Amino acid sequence: MASRATAKERASSVRHGANVLRAIAANLVDPGSDSAHPGSGLLASRTAREALTLLAWAQPVTMGTLSGSLRLSQSACVRLVDRLEAGGLVRRQGRAGTRQTELVLTRAGRRSADRVVGETGDVIAGALEAAFPDPDDLSHFVAALDRLATVAATEAPDVYRICRVCDVSACLAGGLACPSADACRAAADAGT
Repeated sequence: MASRATAKERASSVRHGANVLRAIAANLVDPGSDSAHPGSGLLASRTAREALTLLAWAQPVTMGTLSGSLRLSQSACVRLVDRLEAGGLVRRQGRAGTRQTELVLTRAGRRSADRVVGETGDVIAGALEAAFPDPDDLSHFVAALDRLATVAATEAPDVYRICRVCDVSACLAGGLACPSADACRAAADAGT
């Protein structure tokens, strides 16, 4: 019969796990270089990549939604969108019946977003396959990640902020539920 971890051992495991998650988040996906994105140094910026990946699944998006999701000031968001627009990746359009501006990807922006999602997804998928060659182990690990994502989403229930770097179609493939969407819905239901 396995013994339960002491409070000290559990705290140590939690701190170690937090360090591992930080290290993975910071180092698993190489942000690449300008050469990875021909004709544009725009995507060397993490926020530019996140803006494109968000717009790839959630467009049209207002400037307010984009700035909140990326945690940028309004002026920093305007500068980012100005650069992306000048690079031919994003287009501003008026929102019907309002004075608001919405953002949408151009064809070049869609290709760039798909490339960013593909490159980062391939690296992470490769690491998962290498770490978990047994399908059952992988399934258990992904379920644990879903629980962690649900907690994170409950702490900051903004699906745009949580999923700004996601390939949302991959989350929804095969009937899998997106844990952040579930947490956001639950938070919204609790507030009504």
